[in-house]
Amino acid sequence: MISMSLLVVLAYGTYLAGQVTEAYCKRAAIAHQLVNCLAEILFKQALDRAKVLDEYFESTGGKTIGPLHGIPISFKDQFNIKGVETTMGYVGYLGDILEYNSILVDCVLSLGAVVYVKTTVPQTLMLAETRSNLLGVTVNPRNRELSCGGSSGGEGSLVALKGSICGFGTDIGGSVRTPAAVNGIYGLRPTEGRFPYGLVKNSLERQESVSSVVGPITRSLANVRTILKAIMEAKPWLVDPKVHNIRWREDMFQESQVAKLSFGVIRFDHHVHLSPPVQRAIDMAVTAL
Repeated sequence: MISMSLLVVLAYGTYLAGQVTEAYCKRAAIAHQLVNCLAEILFKQALDRAKVLDEYFESTGGKTIGPLHGIPISFKDQFNIKGVETTMGYVGYLGDILEYNSILVDCVLSLGAVVYVKTTVPQTLMLAETRSNLLGVTVNPRNRELSCGGSSGGEGSLVALKGSICGFGTDIGGSVRTPAAVNGIYGLRPTEGRFPYGLVKNSLERQESVSSVVGPITRSLANVRTILKAIMEAKPWLVDPKVHNIRWREDMFQESQVAKLSFGVIRFDHHVHLSPPVQRAIDMAVTAL
């Protein structure tokens, strides 16, 4: 997990950022050949960035730039990265080179991370699978006859194949949760306003009746905590006014580790009855919990 192993060896100089970045670039390249999960390959930029981090580490006598120093981070092809396209699976966006980063991209860079790939999405983003006329079909690494989910399906496949420590997707109706579920990994759809969403591209701009949110996708729950804490402690609300001014609250996190979890279940909203198969699935989930 990021929180104890890789962050520690990077902080102590056991591994250099360049070594870690090169390893994940190679792993991502292999993953792409297997499941077609990459939309943009930024290996050269990533290695140049890692070199800057290593030079800083050496020149300062072993200081890191931030809590994510040297950690490779992947992004769904909905986040803008300066110098490349954000197509969202649309052929019409080809050649539209961006001159700015999404706020979250700048945030993780300020914390010392390395951005090295963007991952595939379905055209329009509004699908529970990942396919487009531009990039083709992204498949499930556990069974390539099956879907990897969507719309953050490229992230799900890449993380499941250990080609990314942590990636960022977006979720409005399951676009982080579905890929996490079908790929056997962890994903979080946080409360609206906890992660910066500024300058993230969308198929339907200014639609705010049901808001999309940014969420991490990773292989361990500890990594989710590490990413959440690092970003919240960076005070993103100073840059994105839609982010709530609420820091990471370690005391509440520790309390949650010993307290018994409570789940709310809604079976009827007094307007629409659930169909029997959905009701059965909810009952099974309640029984399992």
